[in-house]
Amino acid sequence: MHKTLSMAVLTIAVVLFSSCGKDVETETKEVIKPVKYGSVTYLGGSQSYTFSGMAQSSAQAKLSFRTSGLVEQINVKAGDRIQSGMVIAKLDDSDAQLSLQQAKASFDNAGVQRNNAESNLTRVRELYQVGSASLAEYEQAKAQFASALSQFESSKKAYDLQQSQLSYFTVKAPVSGIISNVTIEENELVQAGSPIVTLNSGNDIELQVAIPEVFISRVVEGQGVSVTFSTLQGQTFEGNVIEVPFSANNSSTYPVKIAVLKASSQIRPGMTADVTFNFQNESSAETLIAPIEAVGEDNTGHFVYLLTKTENNYTAVKTAVGIGEITAEGFEIRYGLQDGDLVATAGIPSLFDGRKVTLLN
Repeated sequence: MHKTLSMAVLTIAVVLFSSCGKDVETETKEVIKPVKYGSVTYLGGSQSYTFSGMAQSSAQAKLSFRTSGLVEQINVKAGDRIQSGMVIAKLDDSDAQLSLQQAKASFDNAGVQRNNAESNLTRVRELYQVGSASLAEYEQAKAQFASALSQFESSKKAYDLQQSQLSYFTVKAPVSGIISNVTIEENELVQAGSPIVTLNSGNDIELQVAIPEVFISRVVEGQGVSVTFSTLQGQTFEGNVIEVPFSANNSSTYPVKIAVLKASSQIRPGMTADVTFNFQNESSAETLIAPIEAVGEDNTGHFVYLLTKTENNYTAVKTAVGIGEITAEGFEIRYGLQDGDLVATAGIPSLFDGRKVTLLN
């Protein structure tokens, strides 16, 4: 009896020890969950947002060849200042030169045939007038001259066309300016109409800024902005919105044009700029907004998982919040959060108060 009781006690002890061991092991191997997150921000009132832009000349042209071919010569590089009429690049025109020579030979031969037919017509006309040639001979001479003249005119047009097309193998600067970009290399095959260089010829500086669709309705022509360049430390320039597009580009952003007022001569096309917009909304006061996906609800009310920074990661802290109206941007937050707080926006049911998490970019 005592032996049986001892075995039972031993078995219970082993089970309890094993259970404790599993708990320790579970705590030791706690899984850190990656989570998506969003920011709590103010909307309404006066808000400033900064977007990146690229400087360009107010007059910018992308030059190209009018025919396809093999690049034989490039005479410029990015940053070069060039004069109007300068040869920028040339294609191999050996085949075109041969075609021009053939057209010239046909044109010269047609000229000889025309002159011979004209001389013959003059001779037959004189003979016809004195009765030494028949009417049929005279009519035949006129027909031969008309045919030779037509062939001559046709050959001349073909020769002129070949001369004109020969110019297609050369790109010249239409105006003076600065080369901001070169996209071809020698011995490269290029297609007609493909840009080979970008020529900036205007003295004024403009910026092209990609504005997300959520903000584009708040951008209007004439709106003032402030502009800074990372390469020009300590300098801030004023700018005005001069063009707001109606449709977006392929990346779902809208390319807005900004004119830089009193631009410094240090600003060069291609420089990256930070453009700050100050959006005013006088119809409403500032409202603290949290993402819709971040707000959950249980029997105690509405809550979010506030993500607080720890030594190596973040901790999800279940935080009660008071919500107001729902907007396109999220829930109005009346208490419980502050501007700049980070909150989890996905996987809310799998979170619990105090759980360690990492942020998904």
